[in-house]
Amino acid sequence: MIRSVIKRADWTLSVDQTPGASGPIFELECTSCDEGSGPSEDRATPEMWALRHTGRHPGHRGYRAQATAFFRVDPAPGNPLHEAPVMTCASCQQPILQGQDYEVRDDLSAPTQHLHKSCPAGDKAADHP
Repeated sequence: MIRSVIKRADWTLSVDQTPGASGPIFELECTSCDEGSGPSEDRATPEMWALRHTGRHPGHRGYRAQATAFFRVDPAPGNPLHEAPVMTCASCQQPILQGQDYEVRDDLSAPTQHLHKSCPAGDKAADHP
């Protein structure tokens, strides 16, 4: 058995923008009664809830805000674990990395196309063989 230890390697921390990743989630909670807006990817939804809540309960004017963002740590170039793109998605033009789920579209009238299984751009490649 061969073991190796990476003593020093560079990594990057960034907002997770991989296909299917969630955007930020916002929520407000009344500090008077602990009622909450519920989570929402749209910031305006909890804000409108707070305005309506104060309208129904004029003494409830304080709110606790919670915003959740999702981050990802990836090996930086030069890190032995850095994965080079193996192909490009025909729909969104983003790299498909080793280990990511993808599908192959192959017919006689067009070159072979590789697509993310959950491509954020949709299935545009199907319209343009």
